[in-house]
Amino acid sequence: MVTIKHEQPGPEDEREKLAEADASLKYQNGGSGKPVVPARAAGLMKHTVFDTPVLRPVLRFLSLLLLKAIGWNQGGQAPEAAKYVLIAAPHTSNCDYLLLMAIALRFKVKLYWMGKDTLFKRPYRTITRYAGGIAIDRSKNTGMVAQTVELFRQSDRLVVTIPVEGTRAKTEGWKSGFYHIARGADVPVVLGFLDYDKKVGGFGPEMTLTGDTQADMAVIADFYAGIGAKYPDKKTEPRLG
Repeated sequence: MVTIKHEQPGPEDEREKLAEADASLKYQNGGSGKPVVPARAAGLMKHTVFDTPVLRPVLRFLSLLLLKAIGWNQGGQAPEAAKYVLIAAPHTSNCDYLLLMAIALRFKVKLYWMGKDTLFKRPYRTITRYAGGIAIDRSKNTGMVAQTVELFRQSDRLVVTIPVEGTRAKTEGWKSGFYHIARGADVPVVLGFLDYDKKVGGFGPEMTLTGDTQADMAVIADFYAGIGAKYPDKKTEPRLG
């Protein structure tokens, strides 16, 4: 595990952002101080394609055939941690999702992934949820950070893939949700990757975030500097926007 220690705190404005995010996690329940999770936060399917008997080995076999057919190889090892936030980057194409699923099946990792809410409308809603999907409504502040933190706290094992770039288009920086979720739930961040230049996908280092966003993001940026996107002109640099 990669643990970064710094004596100096992060910049004042970054500490303020973290304080605001921490404050958003404090749902009160009649003054008890216990987090309240809206019903929609419990919308994870307990069993998905990743752990359904009979279906799982079939899908894994098909994933191995697909990866071999398109010339992709695995990289790294599946993390040992029972709970973590998984970054899958860079994200510039719809193909990334299929590769992510195939690689997860290859490594026998059960993961949940966040996607825009339009992917979860009927008649596709049951299918996308069964595939491990969690709907995100980007037009509203739905408290997803607090909900996801509570899901981690309630789970013995949970892997959630966060769309750090927020979109396939190039933007000014990554969304900070993954950072606040990992810090709030006290779980590590695993640097997953899809390298189109080398045709390798898998798992990189496991990091324990320190709260010093500049130092943490510098380590993350260094790792992804050499990772090739399918569309390089759309690749968003790893910095918090």
